[in-house]
Amino acid sequence: MVTKAQARAAEEDAARQLTLEEELNELDGKIERLRILYEQFFIGVEKMEPIVLRKDVERTVRKLTQVNINNTGLRFRFQNQQQRMQVFAVHWGRV
Repeated sequence: MVTKAQARAAEEDAARQLTLEEELNELDGKIERLRILYEQFFIGVEKMEPIVLRKDVERTVRKLTQVNINNTGLRFRFQNQQQRMQVFAVHWGRV
């Protein structure tokens, strides 16, 4: 038998996972937009480096690093995004 407390905890976990999944979707979109803006900056279309968006992405990554992600799929996805952002940051620092 499932108690009310266990059911409530399961509902909260499901809601947290949905919120986390939405944040990961948003982060993925921001990273892709940042990549595009940097490419435009390097070819001369954009005059300024996209610093504001980069700081926002870095802030989001730091925030999500603090969260304990229990779902293996979501944790893998976040680590993949984190590594992708790190690779881009190294590349942008060299160019």
